[in-house]
Parts: sequence; C-alpha cells; structure tokens
Amino acid sequence: MRYPVPTAKPDSTVKDVITDLFVERKDTVLIASGGLLQKCEWIVTKRQIYLKVLAANLDPSNVKVSEVITLQSLMTISPDASCKQSAELMTKHNIRRLPVLENDVLVGLITSEDLL
Repeated sequence: MRYPVPTAKPDSTVKDVITDLFVERKDTVLIASGGLLQKCEWIVTKRQIYLKVLAANLDPSNVKVSEVITLQSLMTISPDASCKQSAELMTKHNIRRLPVLENDVLVGLITSEDLL
C-alpha cells in the first residue's frame, strides 16, 4: 500500500490538483472533505482530468475538482485484506486503484501496479 496519498478537497481547482499530481509524481488524487485522515469520498485520475477538462478545452483554474469526479460508489478495502482480495475486487469492478480505509479513515492506496 502507498502512503502518503495525495488528497484534495472537493472545492479545490483542477489546476491545483494537476500541480499536486505533478509535484508528487502521482496519477491519482483522493477527494476528502477534511483532507488526509478524513473520510475518503471520491477518486480523481489524470485520465479523468484530461477527458473532462483538457479535452473539453476548459480552463483548469476555473473548474472545481468536484465537477470532474465520477459519481459512483467508491470501492475501498481494509488494511487487513490480502493481496488476493484486492486483486479480485479490482478485477470484478474493472478498477486499478483501491483506497485503503480503516474505520472510514483513509490510511493508504493500493494499485494494480503495487500488486504486480
């Protein structure tokens, strides 16, 4: 599992998120109202930003990250779960990243790359 995990608040601009992703050399940011160690609500990837903001020729400075999120249930996993359970959940839901939550608090992120 990876830690720390880049997080942003829903009212952050896409420009701020892009900057954070570039500085931290990550491709994913978790959206949490209270920041790290708060309830994780959504996940945003570089790909979503490219498709929903840059490809639509929108100004990242004027778009809130909450406008980019996919409003679907966020799949999460417990820190006690096995690698096999993580892989099965990712495969079943066709996802590549799983936030790791303990008592609804973000403690890390596991990706398909981590499992490989």
